[in-house]
Amino acid sequence: MWLMPAFSLRMMVEYPAVANDADDATKLAMSMAKSQLNSMPQADLAARLTMTGMPDAVDVKGLQEADIIIIEVGDLDASYREHFGSVNRAYPNAKVAHLELGGQFPFLSRAEEFAAYMEMHYESYHQTPFCPTANDDIAGDRI
Repeated sequence: MWLMPAFSLRMMVEYPAVANDADDATKLAMSMAKSQLNSMPQADLAARLTMTGMPDAVDVKGLQEADIIIIEVGDLDASYREHFGSVNRAYPNAKVAHLELGGQFPFLSRAEEFAAYMEMHYESYHQTPFCPTANDDIAGDRI
């Protein structure tokens, strides 16, 4: 993979088609993701594809008690719903946030909703070393 040219590596990444009835934010998010892929240097793309193709898996037993949030998006096709189902079975104690729309990249197309879920999730970590903004210089009580 490391020796393949960038255009060949880009062809290995398959983005599903965006539904015709998808909203503009979802279409823009997919367009932005594709644009980022097309601007990625060959070495970065090869590294990411190599990591994606590794047969290793996360030991879910070690994470059963971890504070996990799963973001489910309602406008994905059946194969993705199956994937979310397997993730839910692997982490039965996880909090589940539902977004009605959002496509493949809800953190881009529904940034405000996604951020609100993340803020609620991290609220219990506020003013602890585990807070994502613990080392940031942020004024106010927002995480």
